[in-house]
Amino acid sequence: MRSSTSTYRALLAKVVSQPEAVAKIKAAERAWVACRDAYIEATYPAKEKATEYGSMYPLDVALLRAKLTQRQVTALEDILQHYTPRRNVEQGPKMPSKCASMWKS
Repeated sequence: MRSSTSTYRALLAKVVSQPEAVAKIKAAERAWVACRDAYIEATYPAKEKATEYGSMYPLDVALLRAKLTQRQVTALEDILQHYTPRRNVEQGPKMPSKCASMWKS
């Protein structure tokens, strides 16, 4: 499975000739990062995190971040497929990945 960075770069490389697509993909990625960080903060809202959640807090956050990132990689791969020509198949519009997919278990 690709990393988030490599998938994101592959997607940007695929749309480099489409400035509007590049801008929207970058905006979506920035929004996803903000959403991911807000989700983690909502999961662990205490001000004194080490005191409230204990020594496992850093590991728990790292695991949650990895889980959310893998979901984002899947979403980016969906978008990448939209920009990848299909052989011998009539191309129709493809529904974009839903931001809400990151909330599913």
